[in-house]
This record gives sequence, structure tokens and C-alpha cells, in this order.
Amino acid sequence: MHTKNSHHSNTALSPLPSSGYPNIFAHRGARGYAPENTMAAIRKARECNADGIEIDIQMTKDHEPVLFHDSTLLHRTNITQFPSLLVAGDETGVHHLTLEQLRNLSASTIEDTPETYPQDPDFAPPVETKETIGWPIPTLAEVLSYAQHTSLLVNIELKAPAQNDSPPLPIVDAVLNRIETFGMQHRVIISSFHHEYLATLAKRAPSIATGVLTYHALPSPVEYCQNIHASSYHPYWKHVTRQDIETLHQADISVNVWTVNTAADIHAALELGADGLFSDFPDLAKQLSVPSPEEADCM
Repeated sequence: MHTKNSHHSNTALSPLPSSGYPNIFAHRGARGYAPENTMAAIRKARECNADGIEIDIQMTKDHEPVLFHDSTLLHRTNITQFPSLLVAGDETGVHHLTLEQLRNLSASTIEDTPETYPQDPDFAPPVETKETIGWPIPTLAEVLSYAQHTSLLVNIELKAPAQNDSPPLPIVDAVLNRIETFGMQHRVIISSFHHEYLATLAKRAPSIATGVLTYHALPSPVEYCQNIHASSYHPYWKHVTRQDIETLHQADISVNVWTVNTAADIHAALELGADGLFSDFPDLAKQLSVPSPEEADCM
């Protein structure tokens, strides 16, 4: 298990596990049990004894960072109940609305599809126990205000640039402002599939840990991370090998893999030797990675 606490000098320090076990990040909060990217999911993550949370950040029309994953608001909110807010029709997204307008909406539950749940009856929650619609879309400031009073690490994923997000990348400035306001500089990792954000962050806040998100395997991940001064690599778990991770560790680059939800997948991901795992069911991932009879039941 990689537990080094030093990185090469041109990257920030990523929060690494000191226990010898990987950090378990609740993906979009504990989205297996509550509506994703809501305070309900984040509080549930803490109940599940997650080491950290992963959240998706987009910018409102008036440049407030808020939690939301999808490019449109159609499927994960009740926006259809507010026709006047559908300013771009079905394509209306977070960036089309102000924070005040978004406050009219509630976040929906995840899709209740059987394949979403772990193939383990002890961890498959009955639908009736899940939190339902009624939770607002939170701001990043609200989440950091909560997290600062806990031990949770916070992985902030910056979503795709919107049309109104042009240089000088206001989402980067806004997110950094919120992190500094709540003194969370050493408990966050900022990740993105849009690596220009990470390069900008390295220049503006070199002490903030950053993570290269990727689905397809990069041919030279060490060189790539070093070129944009990223301190961690966040691949899809099936597209990275144990040898890849060992090579990254030799360069003092940490590795957090996504997203593992079944017992079989979690076991396979643990064999890779990664520093962190992202899961919709952090209680299951935690139990399998740190076996303990005292492990609290999330439900």
C-alpha cells in the first residue's frame, strides 16, 4: 500500500491514507442511499464512515459554484414543474439559471435500477428506505461549511465548461475562493476530465492537490501528470493496472480509481493497490477494505 507523504516538488500534496488502507470516497455523496450531490447524500456518506466525499461542481449564471452532475436539469430535478425556468428548453442547465432561480428546484433520487445496487443482499437497500425528492441543490460553500467540522476529505470535480465560462476560467477562481474561505486547502483534491482547469490551478494555487480524471488509459500517465503538475491520477478502475499504479507511486503520484459498487469490483480494485476508491456505497467499500466487527451500518 502506498502511503508516502511526499511528492515531487512541482506538485501539491494529495491527501493520502496513513492507515495502510485506501481512502474510500462516497461518489457524489453516498448516492446509493440518497439523491446524489445533495446534503442528504453527504451526511449519509459520513454515516457510512467514508473517508471522503466526491462532488460535481458547475457554475450558475451568476457564477456561484453549486453541486450538480448532468449537463441539463431535466432528469435530476423537478424543473418541468417550473416552465418559466426552462429558458433553453430541455437543454436548460445550471449555467442558464441564477442561484436564486435554482433554489426553486429540488434534486431527484437516482434511477432505481437493479444493476445500481451491490450484488450483496446485506447492502442492497430497499427502495422505501431511500431519501426522496425534496432536497435543494447545495452550493459548494454550504458543503465546505459542513465538511470543515468533520474529518472528511473533499474531492471536487469541475464539470465541463459552459458557454459563459470563458477565460479567465471563473469557476477556478470561485472554487479557490470558497476553499480558502473555509480553510480547506489541505483537505481537498480538485479533479476534472477537462485538464486545462488543472493546469490553471497549478499556476494559481500550487499547494492545492489536483487529479487527472480519465476514462481511457493514458499512454504515459506519469509524464502527463507531471506536465500539468497534477499530484494524482484518477482512472476508471478497469483501465489501469497494478504495474501502472506502482510506476505512478515511484513518481510520487497518488492514484484514486472510480467507480466500484459491487463486492467483486471492490475486491478487484483493492488488488490494484490504489490510494483511494470511489463508490456509491461507501459502507460496502469500507467494510471490504478495512474489515472490522465494529463497522457501523450505514442504513
